[in-house]
Amino acid sequence: KRSKGYGFVEFRVPEVADVVAEAFNGYMMFGRTIVAKRIPKEKVHENTFLGSNRPLKDILRPKNNRREEMKAREAPKSKEQNDRRITRLVARERRLREKLKESGVEYDFVGYEQQQGSKPKRTVFE
Repeated sequence: KRSKGYGFVEFRVPEVADVVAEAFNGYMMFGRTIVAKRIPKEKVHENTFLGSNRPLKDILRPKNNRREEMKAREAPKSKEQNDRRITRLVARERRLREKLKESGVEYDFVGYEQQQGSKPKRTVFE
């Protein structure tokens, strides 16, 4: 994510925004000239500051974010999630076999469908 070269700052008090815009307009920072102006509240899009109340610590800690994402990925999956995953894998495998057959390639491989096998039969003991 690269900088777009522009940004917005929200102030609670309009007079403060006027003072800051006047002070920073034309200011040089990192070899660039800052153009600061006050935008009237009516012209600001309602979603401009959406999510601005998110704690900054979450944004600045990518290591923690990665750790949480890994925990979520590695968490035990429910039976429904596993069934859905296997169904998709089998469907993808069938499409691949059809493509190979249409291309004239005769190639048989052990896939998910054969590894799955049939469902175990239930035995009732009395």
